[in-house]
Amino acid sequence: MKKPSIFMTLFKVRLQAALVGFSGGASGKKRSKGKTALFALLMLYVYGIFFMMFMNFFSALAAPLHAAGLDWLYFTLFGLTAFCIMFILSVFATKTQLYDATDNELLLSMPVQPGSILASRMAILLLSNFLGAAMIGIPAIVMWRRAAEMSGGGLTASILLLLALPFFALAVASLIGWLIALSTDRVRNKSLMTVIITLVFLGVYFVLVARANVYLQKLIASKDLIAASLGKNAPLYWFGNAIAGPSLPQLLWSLLILLLPFLIVYIVLSKTFISVATKSRGAAKVQYRERSMHETPVGKALLQREKKRLFSSPVYLINAGLGVLFLYVGGAALLIEQKKLLSALSALTLTGEQLAVFAVLAIGLITAMVLFTAPSVSLEGKTIWIIKSLPLTPQQILAAKLRLHRRATLPAVLFLSLVCVFTLDIPAALVPGLLVTPCLIVYLSSSLGLIAGLQHANLEWINETQVVKQGMAILLAMLFSFLLVLVPFLLFALSTLSQCPVIFLYAYMALLALGTYLSDKWVFTKGAEVFDTLG
Repeated sequence: MKKPSIFMTLFKVRLQAALVGFSGGASGKKRSKGKTALFALLMLYVYGIFFMMFMNFFSALAAPLHAAGLDWLYFTLFGLTAFCIMFILSVFATKTQLYDATDNELLLSMPVQPGSILASRMAILLLSNFLGAAMIGIPAIVMWRRAAEMSGGGLTASILLLLALPFFALAVASLIGWLIALSTDRVRNKSLMTVIITLVFLGVYFVLVARANVYLQKLIASKDLIAASLGKNAPLYWFGNAIAGPSLPQLLWSLLILLLPFLIVYIVLSKTFISVATKSRGAAKVQYRERSMHETPVGKALLQREKKRLFSSPVYLINAGLGVLFLYVGGAALLIEQKKLLSALSALTLTGEQLAVFAVLAIGLITAMVLFTAPSVSLEGKTIWIIKSLPLTPQQILAAKLRLHRRATLPAVLFLSLVCVFTLDIPAALVPGLLVTPCLIVYLSSSLGLIAGLQHANLEWINETQVVKQGMAILLAMLFSFLLVLVPFLLFALSTLSQCPVIFLYAYMALLALGTYLSDKWVFTKGAEVFDTLG
C-alpha cells in the first residue's frame, strides 16, 4: 500500500486539529457527534446570513449595470469584492498559522522540507478562502442570470476565476503576514502593534458595513465614471470581460495574473521559512537595575499572570475583548449623537421605564461579546502542569480568571450605563436597576464562560486560533450569554410584563444574582475538581 506524502500527512494533522476545535474535543476525549453537528448548523446559519446579504448586494447591481451595457463592470466588482473579503479572512490568520504555530521547532527538527510544512498550512487557509469565494461568487452568478443571459463560456470562465481568486488573495495576505513577522520580530510591544493594525482593519470594515447602502447607491449613480476609471486598468477589465465577453485570451491572462503571484510568494516564503519561524522572539535587551524585592499576594500575582497572558496574545485580546471596546465606543457615540438618538427613540413611543429596560438589553448584548474566561483554561495548553505544580489551589487559579474578565469589563459597562442615565430620560426608580443589572450580567456571563471552558478544555491546540475562535467553549459561552439577555427580554416584550418595567427589571436582577451565586459555587467546587483532572 502506497504511503501518503509528507504534505498529505501534515495537511490531515492540521485539518484534524481544526475539526477538534470545531467539535470541542480534546486529547483523550471522544468527540461528540452531536456537538459537531450543533457547531456545523450554527456555522451554516451564519454562512447563510452572509450568503443572503451578498444576494441582495449583487441583485441591486445586476440590472442597472446590464441596462447600461456595463456587463464587464459587474464581474469586475464581483472579483474586487471577493478579493477584499478573502483578504480580510486570510490576513488575520496568516502570521499565526504560518509562523507562530507551537509545532514549528518540532517539525523543523524532523526530516521534513520547510516547503511541505508551509504548503500544508497554506492549504488550510485556502480552504477558508474557497468558502469565502463561494459565499460571494454563487450569489453573484445567480443574480446575474436572473437579470441577464450568461453563456456557457461565461459560466465556465466565472467558475475558473472564482477558483483562482483564493490563491491571489492568500498570496497577498501571506506576503503581508511575512513582512509583519519580519518587522515585529524585535519590537518590544509587537502584540500591541498587531492589535492596533487589527483594530484599524476592523474599524474600516465596520464603517463600510454601516454605510453599505449609501456606497451602493453612489456606486450605481457613478457607474459610468467608475467604468471609465477601471477600464483604463487592463487587468481589471480583462477579469470582467473574460466572463461578460466571454474572451478566452483575457481569461488566460487573468488566470496567469491570479495564480503566478501565489507561486512566487510560496517559493519566497519556503526559502525564508526556517529563518523567520525559528528566529529569536526576544525583545530588545534591557539593562539590569538592582531593585528591592517585595512579596506579592497570591491573588494579585495570579491576576498579573492572566493579564500578561492576555496582552501577549493579539488573537486572544481582540477576539475575546472586542466587546469591551464596543462598550466604550457605544458610550462615546451616545454622547456625541444624543440628539439624533433621542429623535429616533421618540418615534417608538416608549415610556421612560421601558426605555431603561431596553437600554439594559442593548448593554447586555454587547457584554455577551466579551469572552475572556471561555478560552482561558484551554490557553494553558500543554504547560498547564506548571501552574498545577505550584502550591496553589484550583480555586485560586480559577478565581484569577474570573477577576480578569470582571475587572476588564465592569468599568466599560458602568461607563455606558452612566451615559444612558445622563442622556436618556430614565426615571429615578429605574436608575439603580440600569446600573446594577448589566454588572450582574458581566458576573454571570463570566462564570458561564469559565464553566464552558472547563467542560470543553482543549489543551492539544497547535495555535491559539483553535481555542480562541473555533473552540466549543467559545461557542457555548457566547450562546449562553446571548440567551441570558435575549430570553428574558423577549418575555418582557411579548407579555404583560411590558406594562410593569420596574417589577421586571428588579426581578431580573434577583435572578441574575441567584444565577451568579450558583454558577460561582459550581466553579469553585465541581469546576475545581475538573481543573484538577486536566493535563
